[in-house]
Amino acid sequence: FSTTQWGGTPPPHMHTITPTHTREHLIMMLHITPLILLMMKPQLMTTF
Repeated sequence: FSTTQWGGTPPPHMHTITPTHTREHLIMMLHITPLILLMMKPQLMTTF
């Protein structure tokens, strides 16, 4: 995304920012895990 915004090469201050893919994976897992649990055990929905 940053390379397309700046026309090819990111500016020097962009090199210090850590990649966000680990955060994206964490967010995906935090959303997918409850869905998988509910699919495997729908009784969990009735306990609340």
